[in-house]
Amino acid sequence: MNFKLRHNSFFVLLVSTISVAVLAQQPSQLTTSAERLRLHITYLASNALEGRRTGTPGADGAAQFIAGEFVRLGLKSGSPSARASRTRGEAQSRFLQRFPYIAGVELGKNNVMQLIPQTAIQPAGGAGRPTAVLDFRAGDDWVPVGFSSSARVVDAPLAFVNYGITAPELNYDDYAGSRVAGYIAVAFSGTPDGDNPHGTFASYEDLRFKAIAARNAGAKGLIVIGREVNFKDDALSQLRYDHNTSNAGLPVVAISRQSADRIPGRRLTKFQFRT
Repeated sequence: MNFKLRHNSFFVLLVSTISVAVLAQQPSQLTTSAERLRLHITYLASNALEGRRTGTPGADGAAQFIAGEFVRLGLKSGSPSARASRTRGEAQSRFLQRFPYIAGVELGKNNVMQLIPQTAIQPAGGAGRPTAVLDFRAGDDWVPVGFSSSARVVDAPLAFVNYGITAPELNYDDYAGSRVAGYIAVAFSGTPDGDNPHGTFASYEDLRFKAIAARNAGAKGLIVIGREVNFKDDALSQLRYDHNTSNAGLPVVAISRQSADRIPGRRLTKFQFRT
């Protein structure tokens, strides 16, 4: 899978133990009232911090606020220092430490998907490529899914597998009786429940479950067809990093409805793609 990961840094709060001397000298500052707790929670949960997502000004503001309260309470920082803090700002900064995190992903330059019908005509002399090969544009017609494994080239026939769900406890298996081993599975997004979020198959809508089912059936890859008329409006078109360290064990891509309509012959069609 050809992604670019954007690495940024953020703050983590470092706190050790409360100084016994401070406890003895400043008991009034360490007395917490219900009103103060309410004010803290109200501020940290307020719209002003915009959800406090990692890397945003709101999250930075929340970290600074909490560090300031630690200083006010006389807590001791877990960060070692050779000298005492000279200012409140310096004391506050000692409760903060930068750490790396993945801020997002971007589509790389070398993602390729092609459709090669068996009826493709080879140019005279066997040179060049078949004239009927269809190219799909990465980002517009299709995107790799965030947990897809990397695959330099996949060249295999397609097998349409309805929703691509295997649910033994529901006595349901889209792969039953289908020849999928060695094929690229093509599935509709969603479930037989339609748009019902509380339906019987709701837990199987997740693409990871579909990828696992395809892998267990021996598929070489999985293509999931979007639901929206405009692919840009489809959640599948949004490249996301799902914060899971493991990949699907096979390449997984999402394609637009229009791209799926361009596939002729279905099982008589071969796909190749590089992710």
